[in-house]
Amino acid sequence: MKAATSLSDLAKLIGYKPSALSFLIHHAPATSKYTSFSVPKKSGGVRLINAPSPKLKTLQQHLVTLLTKCRKEIDEASNLKPLSHGFRKGQSIITNANPHIRRRYVLNLDLEDFFPSINFGRVRGYFIKNNDFKLHKDVATVIAQIACHANSLPQGAPTSPIISDLVAHLLDVRLVRLAKKNNCTYTRYADDLTFSTNVKVFPTSLALQTSPSDWELGKPLSDVITDVGFKVNPLKTRMQLRGSRQTVTGLTVNQKVNIQAGYYRRVRSMCYELFKTGLYFQQGSAPVSALPVVEGQLNHCFRVKHEVAYSRKVDIQNDKRDRGVRKLYRRFLFYKHFVQLTKPLLICEGKTDVIYLKLALRSLAASFPSLVTTTAAGEVRNVGFFNHTDIADNLLKLGGGSGGMQLLIKDYASVLKYFRSKPLAHPVILVIDNDDGADDIFAAIYNVTKTKVSRTSTADFYHIVNNLFLVKTPESGIHGTSRIEDLFKPSVLKTVVDGKIFNPAKKIDPTKEYGKIVFAEKVVRPNANKIDFSAFNKFLGRIEAILKHYKPP
Repeated sequence: MKAATSLSDLAKLIGYKPSALSFLIHHAPATSKYTSFSVPKKSGGVRLINAPSPKLKTLQQHLVTLLTKCRKEIDEASNLKPLSHGFRKGQSIITNANPHIRRRYVLNLDLEDFFPSINFGRVRGYFIKNNDFKLHKDVATVIAQIACHANSLPQGAPTSPIISDLVAHLLDVRLVRLAKKNNCTYTRYADDLTFSTNVKVFPTSLALQTSPSDWELGKPLSDVITDVGFKVNPLKTRMQLRGSRQTVTGLTVNQKVNIQAGYYRRVRSMCYELFKTGLYFQQGSAPVSALPVVEGQLNHCFRVKHEVAYSRKVDIQNDKRDRGVRKLYRRFLFYKHFVQLTKPLLICEGKTDVIYLKLALRSLAASFPSLVTTTAAGEVRNVGFFNHTDIADNLLKLGGGSGGMQLLIKDYASVLKYFRSKPLAHPVILVIDNDDGADDIFAAIYNVTKTKVSRTSTADFYHIVNNLFLVKTPESGIHGTSRIEDLFKPSVLKTVVDGKIFNPAKKIDPTKEYGKIVFAEKVVRPNANKIDFSAFNKFLGRIEAILKHYKPP
């Protein structure tokens, strides 16, 4: 990056044509670059968000990728642990709180107007003067032009976090030096600074007590922050003593890093009310049924518990202290995906099946209006697809494959009994290959329904229980065995990629063959407009038959 001397050089480094980069920063109308809106702060007041346009956001994301690589090289060269825990892979509010466990004093302070205080000149000057970068002035200017809006780093741009973190590194270096001089520990998470210590008398160079309940920052600490170009928000400075609740970035640190008990109790109460009535109460608001708020709070609780358990080398699944949030989150995800779903849900065995079906729906939209609608604005799917995430795998055991489906079939009815509010407005459809991997699923269905399903059975679909259904790929040959890839023409299946041929089996010879992921991403997706999906008609017809058959309770 240091070798770059012009806009053209930087454009190449971030994967852009120089003309495209020049247009975005020099010629695109200023009014089209950002959309401004306000969001309420938890502490009161509002926060101004300046969201970049899609094209500018993509450009900024490319710059973030480059700067992230640079920061990684800088960190590795210094061989020191980062003092900043925000906006970094592997760092979090948990790693920020960990160093402050079981301390006599915990001092928290907040930098005021963190992003707005870093202006265009400061960004440009940093990349020119900083010893780790020392970029050409023209390159530094372009970086500042990409990242800044209205002469500062905007709240809402993907470049603001990493650039603010780089600029604030000088603050970290000076504050950790001051902290060590006073036998204290220092960390920073974005604009939240924390000092802690076990000394009997808190160092007055950091803060001094002015009354039984009030503290003010010491002059040496205030001077360092001011000299580096930041200022402290006096309303958010607080000293927390041993014997009272001590928190760092919202987590308690008295004995171990943990969720605040009151926070978890509120989340649990919201969930119980949701499961009972279909509505829940937020503080100071009318009852609502929207799930994202409570899901975000549950996800926060689970991730903190899970990460802390991992750091303590505790198996969270068998730790009584942590099983509560795990159980609650699992029930919530079950409720969200299978009980209060807003459209029919397809659960496929793997990610590649989802790709095939989405592209087939797009191609055959005119034949299946109940599954997909084509509007002037584009295609709108009337069915959803289950997202195979790490959380889904961890809690619902639906990370892909037949094992999770077997458990879902076995436990579905019993878990449903827990909820008093059961809209079940749409069906949940298990979509599987009709091959030997399905035999265990067929056995699970028989155990629940006493209905025999086999590779040769030809029903369009199978009702398991409540709103849960099964669809298998259309039967083929004497034994009925088939898989979704069989629905593609032989000419597509024979496509050679990098000198290799396609093998849909789990075990392949990587020197000669490629698997399902490559087939989906490099053969099917890029050629979707040319591929004949007509063989998917019968399969999609079976899914459509369920939608016509299902009647909500």
